[in-house]
Amino acid sequence: FYMISIILGGFILMLKLNKINYIIAIMLSPIIMFIYYFQEKRIKNKVDNYYEVVINFDNNHRIITMGYLDTGNNLIDPISKRIVIIVNKRLIKLKIKNKIYVPCKVLNNVSLIKCIKPKNIIFNNKVYTNVLIGISNDELNLDGIDCLLNNRLMEG
Repeated sequence: FYMISIILGGFILMLKLNKINYIIAIMLSPIIMFIYYFQEKRIKNKVDNYYEVVINFDNNHRIITMGYLDTGNNLIDPISKRIVIIVNKRLIKLKIKNKIYVPCKVLNNVSLIKCIKPKNIIFNNKVYTNVLIGISNDELNLDGIDCLLNNRLMEG
Protein backbone atom coordinates (compact mmCIF):
# COMPACT_ATOMS: atom_id res chain seq x y z
CA PHE A 1 0.00 0.00 0.00
CA TYR A 2 2.96 2.30 0.56
CA MET A 3 4.05 1.74 -3.02
CA ILE A 4 0.55 2.44 -4.33
CA SER A 5 0.29 5.67 -2.32
CA ILE A 6 3.69 6.85 -3.58
CA ILE A 7 2.76 6.02 -7.18
CA LEU A 8 -0.59 7.75 -6.92
CA GLY A 9 1.00 10.75 -5.19
CA GLY A 10 3.53 11.08 -8.00
CA PHE A 11 0.78 10.64 -10.57
CA ILE A 12 -1.26 13.45 -9.01
CA LEU A 13 1.80 15.72 -8.88
CA MET A 14 2.48 14.90 -12.52
CA LEU A 15 -1.02 16.03 -13.45
CA LYS A 16 -0.14 19.51 -12.08
CA LEU A 17 -2.91 19.65 -9.51
CA ASN A 18 -5.88 20.58 -11.74
CA LYS A 19 -9.40 19.62 -10.63
CA ILE A 20 -10.00 17.61 -13.78
CA ASN A 21 -6.76 15.78 -13.19
CA TYR A 22 -7.88 14.90 -9.64
CA ILE A 23 -11.02 13.33 -11.04
CA ILE A 24 -8.95 11.33 -13.54
CA ALA A 25 -6.58 10.22 -10.79
CA ILE A 26 -9.49 9.17 -8.56
CA MET A 27 -10.98 7.18 -11.42
CA LEU A 28 -7.68 5.49 -12.31
CA SER A 29 -6.52 4.68 -8.78
CA PRO A 30 -8.90 1.70 -8.26
CA ILE A 31 -7.77 0.25 -11.58
CA ILE A 32 -4.10 0.61 -10.60
CA MET A 33 -4.77 -0.92 -7.17
CA PHE A 34 -6.72 -3.79 -8.77
CA ILE A 35 -3.86 -4.61 -11.16
CA TYR A 36 -1.26 -4.34 -8.39
CA TYR A 37 -3.27 -6.57 -6.02
CA PHE A 38 -3.71 -9.42 -8.51
CA GLN A 39 -0.10 -9.27 -9.74
CA GLU A 40 1.12 -9.43 -6.14
CA LYS A 41 -1.23 -12.33 -5.41
CA ARG A 42 -0.02 -14.23 -8.51
CA ILE A 43 3.65 -13.78 -7.56
CA LYS A 44 2.97 -14.79 -3.94
CA ASN A 45 1.18 -17.99 -5.04
CA LYS A 46 4.09 -18.90 -7.30
CA VAL A 47 6.73 -18.30 -4.61
CA ASP A 48 4.71 -20.21 -1.99
CA ASN A 49 5.06 -23.39 -4.07
CA TYR A 50 8.89 -23.49 -3.85
CA TYR A 51 10.33 -25.85 -1.22
CA GLU A 52 13.71 -27.24 -0.25
CA VAL A 53 13.82 -31.01 -0.71
CA VAL A 54 16.36 -33.40 0.80
CA ILE A 55 16.52 -36.85 -0.80
CA ASN A 56 18.39 -39.52 1.21
CA PHE A 57 19.53 -42.81 -0.34
CA ASP A 58 20.69 -46.00 1.39
CA ASN A 59 24.39 -45.58 0.73
CA ASN A 60 24.79 -42.20 2.50
CA HIS A 61 24.15 -40.35 -0.75
CA ARG A 62 22.11 -37.18 -0.24
CA ILE A 63 20.63 -34.69 -2.72
CA ILE A 64 19.52 -31.24 -1.59
CA THR A 65 17.56 -29.34 -4.21
CA MET A 66 14.78 -26.85 -4.76
CA GLY A 67 11.42 -28.35 -5.59
CA TYR A 68 8.26 -26.91 -7.03
CA LEU A 69 4.90 -28.20 -5.81
CA ASP A 70 3.22 -29.05 -9.11
CA THR A 71 -0.54 -29.14 -8.70
CA GLY A 72 -0.79 -31.17 -11.91
CA ASN A 73 1.56 -33.91 -10.72
CA ASN A 74 -0.60 -36.67 -9.22
CA LEU A 75 1.59 -39.52 -10.42
CA ILE A 76 1.56 -42.66 -8.27
CA ASP A 77 2.86 -46.17 -8.81
CA PRO A 78 -0.27 -48.23 -9.54
CA ILE A 79 1.14 -51.37 -7.88
CA SER A 80 2.75 -50.11 -4.67
CA LYS A 81 0.66 -46.90 -4.41
CA ARG A 82 3.82 -44.84 -3.83
CA ILE A 83 3.90 -41.15 -4.69
CA VAL A 84 6.29 -40.23 -7.53
CA ILE A 85 8.27 -36.99 -7.61
CA ILE A 86 10.21 -36.02 -10.72
CA VAL A 87 13.94 -35.15 -10.47
CA ASN A 88 16.42 -34.06 -13.15
CA LYS A 89 18.67 -36.87 -14.32
CA ARG A 90 21.84 -34.82 -13.78
CA LEU A 91 21.26 -34.82 -9.99
CA ILE A 92 21.34 -38.62 -9.72
CA LYS A 93 25.04 -39.46 -9.49
CA LEU A 94 24.76 -43.00 -8.15
CA LYS A 95 24.43 -46.27 -10.04
CA ILE A 96 20.82 -47.31 -10.36
CA LYS A 97 20.45 -50.98 -9.47
CA ASN A 98 16.78 -51.56 -8.78
CA LYS A 99 14.74 -49.66 -11.32
CA ILE A 100 10.98 -49.43 -11.12
CA TYR A 101 9.04 -48.42 -14.20
CA VAL A 102 5.85 -46.45 -13.62
CA PRO A 103 3.36 -45.69 -16.38
CA CYS A 104 2.60 -42.02 -16.83
CA LYS A 105 0.31 -40.08 -19.13
CA VAL A 106 1.71 -36.88 -20.62
CA LEU A 107 -0.27 -34.86 -23.16
CA ASN A 108 -2.40 -37.78 -24.38
CA ASN A 109 0.68 -40.02 -24.61
CA VAL A 110 1.30 -42.93 -22.26
CA SER A 111 4.90 -43.84 -21.48
CA LEU A 112 7.03 -45.35 -18.74
CA ILE A 113 9.18 -43.31 -16.37
CA LYS A 114 12.23 -44.86 -14.72
CA CYS A 115 12.01 -44.57 -10.92
CA ILE A 116 14.18 -45.44 -7.93
CA LYS A 117 13.30 -45.89 -4.28
CA PRO A 118 15.10 -43.54 -1.86
CA LYS A 119 15.50 -44.20 1.84
CA ASN A 120 13.38 -41.10 2.52
CA ILE A 121 12.79 -37.53 1.47
CA ILE A 122 12.44 -34.51 3.72
CA PHE A 123 9.99 -31.92 2.47
CA ASN A 124 8.23 -29.15 4.38
CA ASN A 125 9.82 -30.37 7.67
CA LYS A 126 8.26 -33.83 7.25
CA VAL A 127 9.94 -37.14 6.45
CA TYR A 128 8.34 -39.29 3.74
CA THR A 129 9.38 -42.90 3.15
CA ASN A 130 6.67 -44.11 0.77
CA VAL A 131 8.00 -42.11 -2.22
CA LEU A 132 9.59 -42.94 -5.57
CA ILE A 133 11.99 -40.68 -7.45
CA GLY A 134 11.11 -40.44 -11.15
CA ILE A 135 14.15 -39.63 -13.27
CA SER A 136 13.46 -37.05 -15.97
CA ASN A 137 15.66 -37.29 -19.04
CA ASP A 138 14.46 -33.85 -20.16
CA GLU A 139 15.64 -30.77 -18.29
CA LEU A 140 12.91 -29.11 -16.22
CA ASN A 141 12.37 -25.60 -17.58
CA LEU A 142 11.53 -23.78 -14.37
CA ASP A 143 13.42 -21.03 -12.55
CA GLY A 144 16.16 -22.94 -10.73
CA ILE A 145 13.97 -25.97 -10.09
CA ASP A 146 15.36 -29.50 -10.33
CA CYS A 147 12.45 -31.35 -8.75
CA LEU A 148 8.69 -31.45 -9.36
CA LEU A 149 6.87 -32.41 -6.18
CA ASN A 150 3.70 -34.43 -6.18
CA ASN A 151 0.51 -32.65 -5.19
CA ARG A 152 -0.40 -35.56 -2.88
CA LEU A 153 2.53 -34.77 -0.56
CA MET A 154 0.50 -31.90 0.88
CA GLU A 155 -2.25 -34.33 1.89
CA GLY A 156 0.09 -36.01 4.33
